[in-house]
Amino acid sequence: MPKRLKEELLAQYELEPTIRDIFVEGITDKFALDSFFKEHNLKNVQVYNIDTVDIPNPIQLGNKQGNKDRVITLARFFDAEVAPQSSTCTCVIDKDCDNFLNINWSNKFLLTTDFTSIDVYPFEKNSLEEFFRIFIRTSPEIVDHLLEQFEPVLKELFMMRVARESLGINKAFCDFTKYCKLENNKINFNRDRFINTLLTSKAWAVTKPNFEKEIEKHRKKITNEIRNQTHNADIFLLLSWWLHKKYGVKHKYNPETLKKVLFLCLKLQDLTNYNLFKVLKKRASQQP
Repeated sequence: MPKRLKEELLAQYELEPTIRDIFVEGITDKFALDSFFKEHNLKNVQVYNIDTVDIPNPIQLGNKQGNKDRVITLARFFDAEVAPQSSTCTCVIDKDCDNFLNINWSNKFLLTTDFTSIDVYPFEKNSLEEFFRIFIRTSPEIVDHLLEQFEPVLKELFMMRVARESLGINKAFCDFTKYCKLENNKINFNRDRFINTLLTSKAWAVTKPNFEKEIEKHRKKITNEIRNQTHNADIFLLLSWWLHKKYGVKHKYNPETLKKVLFLCLKLQDLTNYNLFKVLKKRASQQP
């Protein structure tokens, strides 16, 4: 299927001001927003993966170009070409490390997630309790313990990601669960050994003292809300590992499967408690 051109979108919005298009980074974002709009019976809204639009020469803001850059490029085009009061088009991006790196977006057509990504919204007590009750078939009381154990590991991994981004390092993490042990029902994450392993790669090109210094520089921005400082890939890899270690081979879940299942445990009506979804609902309902 041929990709849509930006100019075609612009012409369509001028002819049909009742259109409500949302452009997102990827498939899981589309699934989440499609589910939200269906829950609220907003049938006029169409959510599109950015891959369906031709974005020539997208900007590159991070260490490597990705779908987030394409969504931002499209939003900048809309900001320059679409009437400011229009609700025909909206772009949504993950916040990622932006708060920690002092990156702010000033664009009428660009919204950011409340937390680091859309995928982390269900990583909260109510959704997790529902997950354990229905899918794991165990007492949801374990959720408090899980959050207590997961939070320090996820926070440290995220701070390493922030430091990596800040230092301009374009290198993926290795599997951190190889440095985790479940002992006496507690997670023991060998942070020091994990960092040593990361930094042995020449691609990182940073000494350990400088890397630790960069981590500490950004640590003051940590909040009490774990979803502000956790990466979705780390959540679901850790959850997959933990379920396997605690409950055995029958609970060895793929992280991508866990991501989808946990989202199904989220009460969609509760999403309107968050700013992103409040604004999306308002724009979808707004008359031209």
